[in-house]
Amino acid sequence: MTEIFPLFRDYSLAVKNWLRKATRLPRFEREKYNIAKITLTGTAGGGVNQHEIHLTLKQHNIKAGHSIVLVGTTDNDEYYMVKSVFDAVIVIDQNYKKLAKEQTTSLGQLQRTINVVYAGMDKAVSEIAQPLRNGNIDTPGIGFYLSGYEMLKEMSRPKENYYTRHYKDIYGNTVKSAAVPPLATYRLNYSINLYSIYQQEMDIIIYQLASDFNPEKWFWIGDEAYGFNYRGNRMDREHKGQWAHITLDSITDASDLETGSTNRTLRTEFAITITEAYLPMPFDDNQSIIGAIDIDMIPKLSKPVL
Repeated sequence: MTEIFPLFRDYSLAVKNWLRKATRLPRFEREKYNIAKITLTGTAGGGVNQHEIHLTLKQHNIKAGHSIVLVGTTDNDEYYMVKSVFDAVIVIDQNYKKLAKEQTTSLGQLQRTINVVYAGMDKAVSEIAQPLRNGNIDTPGIGFYLSGYEMLKEMSRPKENYYTRHYKDIYGNTVKSAAVPPLATYRLNYSINLYSIYQQEMDIIIYQLASDFNPEKWFWIGDEAYGFNYRGNRMDREHKGQWAHITLDSITDASDLETGSTNRTLRTEFAITITEAYLPMPFDDNQSIIGAIDIDMIPKLSKPVL
């Protein structure tokens, strides 16, 4: 099922991106398979118009329900879910993510990865915990969701209060002006639930996430081209997004709260807070994301200097 981030979309996507990049398992690092070709009209197993990844070897450990990532392809470097497997042919679940383009040449690799989904407790149990309990997969998974939010009234402006943003070049000259919509300021709380059947791998994932906070963390929310790897003039990046300040509130072993068979999964819950998040007003499909608006403000907390 396609994931939807209806409220504070950019922040949820940033959390998901962080969880994907921060977590990795040693055994997955050893499972890398070369890609022979990629097709959008596959017929393996009697299917029709399947999105398929053809590996160079039939010997692999990829199974239905595994989360994978493609690296080094021409147009398909992304995260996917495996629907079915026929020897060296990996059929992709198009309801999760579709491949972008066909690739006729042998290029890139397929790797296993930890499954990360935006999901409340019910969905996380059905999509992550239950398959682990049943032995269908052995891949740890992470479910996260926006568990609460609070408007910071003293930091918000009424929706009628547009202001004019003046754009300046590197010499300080005004080159253009634009009306900027007001921003409602919120504090966001996220619940992150880790699931695993192996204690060692649970400990590895906890270590990887917890060590990212010292004792805080920053996310870049906005145009990715101006994020952490941006090496241009910092003034050019000033109004391309927001440095979001994140704190780690708690880490709780919640395994005893899991019910079910003797093959119950381990569960650890992280609670994090985004101290200042912004909701553009009024609602507009074309502009209600942080990356599409200008933020003209000086935060109380210093942005990291990169």
